[in-house]
Order: sequence, then structure tokens, then C-alpha cells
Amino acid sequence: MKPKSLHLVSTAILSAIMLAGCVNCEFGCHCAPKVWEEADKELALSKEGISCIDVATHNGQVVFNGSQEGEAITVSVAIKAGGSDEADAKRCLEAIELVTRKEGDTRIVTWKWKKKRERSWQGIVSFEIALPSALAVVAETHNGDIDLLGMDEAADIETHNGNVKIRDHEGPIEAETHNGDVAVEAVTSVFRLGTHNGNVAVRLSGSATLNGSIQTYNGSVTLGLGDEASARLALSTHNGKIDIRREINDMVAEKRFVRGAIGSGQGKVDVSTHNGSIEVE
Repeated sequence: MKPKSLHLVSTAILSAIMLAGCVNCEFGCHCAPKVWEEADKELALSKEGISCIDVATHNGQVVFNGSQEGEAITVSVAIKAGGSDEADAKRCLEAIELVTRKEGDTRIVTWKWKKKRERSWQGIVSFEIALPSALAVVAETHNGDIDLLGMDEAADIETHNGNVKIRDHEGPIEAETHNGDVAVEAVTSVFRLGTHNGNVAVRLSGSATLNGSIQTYNGSVTLGLGDEASARLALSTHNGKIDIRREINDMVAEKRFVRGAIGSGQGKVDVSTHNGSIEVE
């Protein structure tokens, strides 16, 4: 995950700023624009020399659709530009610039303002990427969902306010949201999944030795494991119950903690929540 920093502003100061008008940020103000302009664009990128694609936006969703056929990378972009009136919104739209560049073996896809953002502007830029499944992916958005379908290599994804959904994935997964749910259906054996406020639902269908962790502070966890999977399990909750619906070897169960093993007991999976229940299937 990318490093994070917290900037603490007192409620009184923030309230005064909001009463005075929009709260400035790099990608748009916090008050709702009165008029929106929209545009769709498409980028065709080469896979040559690329092993990873890194997509970032501030406001908007990111979707990856992997395919085992072809070498093309197609990026469909949905842009919404907001302003105080129609002319202002059009100026905002014209000021949004899509950016793609190659850094080593990674293709960067993002956007920026062509010129200094006006106080009334807000940009929402969503990306949907069709790409070969053999590429690793990195994605970050502050406000939006991230969906990942049919990828084979490593995935490192983060959203501050949005849901994470991963399906038909084979590579290692590192995924986090601050406010949202995490849903994973995969054959991966290496994973780190987390949310601060939301539920986590994971179904792993593979037969490999598992190494991973699942954590939520305010939410429940459902973990489904393949019949041939192997791991030592450590499950804990502060406020909730733990429900075991499959055979667990060498199980030690307490009110808020369960440990045991599945398969050969090789590997390790830690699951924890502060306020919520845990169910293992």
C-alpha cells in the first residue's frame, strides 16, 4: 500500500471554512457544482515493455477487465466536470487532461488539471481498463469503487471511500478501503485485505497453502475456503460472535477467539474485527 498521512483540522475551523464557501482541494471543491458537463474518451496503449499498469484518480471509479486473449490495453474514460454555470462547467471540462506515461516496466494512467483549478470546479474521472490478464495492477482512488475481474498477477488497490470487488483473480492481493465493503472471489493464496468501516466477504476456491490477513474495525467477516486449502487459522473479535461451519483441526475456542488448522496446517490466515462477527465456511 502507498504511505498515508493524516491532517487533523479542528471541527470549528473546518465548519467556518465550509460556511464561507467551498473547501479547496487539488481535484475539486467540496460543495456540489450547479452544472455538469460530461465527456467520454478512449486510449489505446501498447503492452510492449510493460508488466504493470498503475491507475489513479481522486474522484471516480476504477475497473479492470482482464483477458487471456490479445495484447491490447484499452482505457475507457468517463469524465464529469462541474462548475457554477454551463460556461464554467465547460471550462472545467477543457481543463481536465488525461496523463499516461511509462516508468520502467509500469504504465501510469491518471489525470491532472491543465491550469490552476478554479474554486468552483470539480472533476470526476473514472477509468475502465481492458487489458491482458498477465499484467500486475495498481489502483488508487479517494472517492469511488474499484473492481477487478479476471487478472492473474499481483494486485495492489486502495480506495478511501468506496467498495472493493475482486473476482476470478489468481495473483497475490493487497486491497484496502477506509469506508466500504471488500468482496473477493479468487483462487489466490496470498492476500492482505482490510477496511476500517465495512464488511469483508472472501471466498477462496484454490487448494494451495494460504498466507494472508483480513481485518475490519467496524464490520463482519465471512471467509469461505476450498476443501483442499491449508492454513493455521487465528480468528478474533472484540464485539461479536465467531461461527465455524467447517471442520477445524486442533481447534481452541474461546468467546472472542478461535484458533485451529485446516488441511496440513501449513500457512497462516489471521482474521480480526473489533465490532462484528466472523463466519468461516
